[in-house]
Parts: sequence; C-alpha cells; structure tokens
Amino acid sequence: NTEEDYVWEMSKAFKFPCELPSLILGWYNDYINDLMWIKQNSIILLIHDYDLMLKDEKMLKCEIIDDFLEITLPWWEGEVVGHMVGGKPRRFIVYLEH
Repeated sequence: NTEEDYVWEMSKAFKFPCELPSLILGWYNDYINDLMWIKQNSIILLIHDYDLMLKDEKMLKCEIIDDFLEITLPWWEGEVVGHMVGGKPRRFIVYLEH
C-alpha cells in the first residue's frame, strides 16, 4: 500500500544481502541494479495483483514501472557491462498479473 511496503516486499523477494538503510525507492534501485548475489542468468519478477499494488499511490506506481522500463531493464540488457566490475547482461523479465 505504501512505498515502504513495496520496498520491504521487494527486498525480501530478492533477498537483499543487507538491510536497507531506509525503505525508499532510491536504496531499492541501487540494490535491484546490483543483484550480484543472485547466480542465475535470468531473473523473472512476477507481481501478483498488480491492480491492487499501490492502489492509492498511482503516481508512485507509475514511477516504479517507469524505473523498470528506463533504468533496470536497460541496465541488465547491457549497460551493466561498462559500469560494474564483472558485470554481465542478464535477462530480466517483469510480469504484471492483474
């Protein structure tokens, strides 16, 4: 229902290695563009009940989806190579279940 709830649930789902100093999107975005502790070459994120996600925070919901489209997915499709030591592209797929 809130930004903090979303970040907390995502940190649990991705098993972030350290507790976030603050449950805000800025810290979450740093971790979601790291994921070096995940060994799989493909990552699939399924967001259940997308229509209920942040239903009272529509602007925030749009910001999160825009971040995936503009930052996270391009990062893992190839930008990671020139910016992270040992970084290699991965398939990162996001499914939104209504």
